[in-house]
Order: sequence, then structure tokens, then C-alpha cells
Amino acid sequence: NERMLRATLARPLGAGATLLPMYAGGSPADDALKADAAYAPLSFDVALLGMGEDAHTLSWFPDAEGLDAALDLANPRSVVAIHAPEAAGTPDRLTLTRSALVRARHIVVLITGAKKFGVLTSSIGEADKPAGLLFEPPLPPPDVLWAI
Repeated sequence: NERMLRATLARPLGAGATLLPMYAGGSPADDALKADAAYAPLSFDVALLGMGEDAHTLSWFPDAEGLDAALDLANPRSVVAIHAPEAAGTPDRLTLTRSALVRARHIVVLITGAKKFGVLTSSIGEADKPAGLLFEPPLPPPDVLWAI
């Protein structure tokens, strides 16, 4: 994701925009602590999120180790490590916490396909479907962009 962002945002980054990567090349726990220190004081203008067919978003995979800490609104951390064996690619992920996402001015969820639309709408109000938590206060109400 970082490589794609750097390529896509090459012009703004060259003009002085800042990209704060989460990974620093250490262990997930160490990188989460370093990223947390960088992200903790920040607010976000826009948080652009996707969603998987299992209703995961932000690497908040159902049943992942570390998910409770990521979703806990009382957690003062902004970034935590998650271990999600069901995740495609590496099971070790870093993610923003729900308490950090509260600091976003706007949340946008971008999804494609009828199946994901159905998953998203059915996840609202379901505690076991992480994407549904995006619609619960105190987070700002998300805008959903859906393309068939």
C-alpha cells in the first residue's frame, strides 16, 4: 500500500506533502509503537477505507488477535499490531485504532461489487462485523462510494 501511495502521490510528495508510513522494518509490535508515537497527535482530514468480503476494514479482521485493542474506544493508542491468520498476504498487520479514527473529519468507504455492498449494509449494527463499527458514534458518519 505504501509503495502504491508513494507512486500515486509522487507530485504532492515532491512538493512537500508528508506521508507517514506505519512500517519501519522492525517487528509488528515495535513498528506499532513507533507509528503510534507519530500518529497519536494527528487528526485526519479524510480517512479513505476499503472493505473485504468478510466485513474487515483497516485490517480489523473478525477474530484477529489484537482486534479488541484496535476497536476499544478507550484505548489511547493510535496504531496497534494485529495478527490475522485469515488475511491475504501477511497475517501480521498494523492498523489505526477506532479511537484514532474518531479524529478523522471525514470517513469515506470505497467498495466495489454487489456482494460487498450487501456485506457492508448487513454489517451495520452487527458487533462481530468490524466494518459496521464505522457507522457507530463517536465516529463521523462515513460516506460510502459504491461502484458495480
